[in-house]
Amino acid sequence: MIAAYEEIQPIYDKHQHPLPKARYVDFNQGVDARLFTEEIVSQLARIAIRPLRIAFDDIKTYDYYNKAIRMSVKAGMKDFSNYLLYNFMDKPVDLYKRLRINVELCDELNVNIYSFPMKYHPIRKGKCDSEDYSHNRDYIGKYWNRKYIRAIQAILNSTKGKIGKGMSFFLEAFGKTEEEYLELLEMPETFILYRFFFKWLDEKGSMGTDHWRQCWSHCMETLDEVEKQNVLNIIHRNIFSQEEIDSVDSEDALTLLNFYTNYRKEIITPGTKLYELKQEYDAHPTIKLRRKKTRI
Repeated sequence: MIAAYEEIQPIYDKHQHPLPKARYVDFNQGVDARLFTEEIVSQLARIAIRPLRIAFDDIKTYDYYNKAIRMSVKAGMKDFSNYLLYNFMDKPVDLYKRLRINVELCDELNVNIYSFPMKYHPIRKGKCDSEDYSHNRDYIGKYWNRKYIRAIQAILNSTKGKIGKGMSFFLEAFGKTEEEYLELLEMPETFILYRFFFKWLDEKGSMGTDHWRQCWSHCMETLDEVEKQNVLNIIHRNIFSQEEIDSVDSEDALTLLNFYTNYRKEIITPGTKLYELKQEYDAHPTIKLRRKKTRI
């Protein structure tokens, strides 16, 4: 190359980009917040890292994580990213707490933190596992169930799998409180995917989210423990087979399960009332909460 430089220089100059390009270093894995020191952060800040990925897989590491973010910002770094493991030994509410912490840090420190929730799945059979999950996606963590996992995936569907800065959007997507978030996990998937549409139905006084919420509360308060547990098991398994539906005796419980079964079919079936309302919602230019680019 050196010997031929005089011959190739005109070609190189011809194709060289006229403007300089910004180049960044990316550690394509999360660094361990527990190992951060002032010296390490000062050295990291000398590298053009964008983003700095800091793992936040467990709410118990909050003190380390919070300190690592603040030390990095103080050293001049402003772009961060992390993967938040869930469906492992964590509880569902722990994911909400970690996501909210990141959004709050964005606002407080004026930085960008992109969070990517990632579902834990074993790659080999453990000693205590009753099943080898390495060839399927059926693993459910100790505190999780299939309905909760699907609810998280439905919420992330509108965010393309990531959550960035913006408290108002976060609160709309995941709930203003932990209680609202836990309610979302129980909510029918159709109501999560078409959140604004069902809010619009609430305003019209028919078949909206409030209708499901009232039915849910009534069942949780009035069903006997055996029937209630049976209904919750059906919802949490998220399969809704006819055999399971037939095992339910209470009319109130059947009405509740209808939100999880019939609604998901009717919203995409031409000729049904719900389908027609959805067409009206999508076409009407004056609907305040009309769906835009996202489904929430």
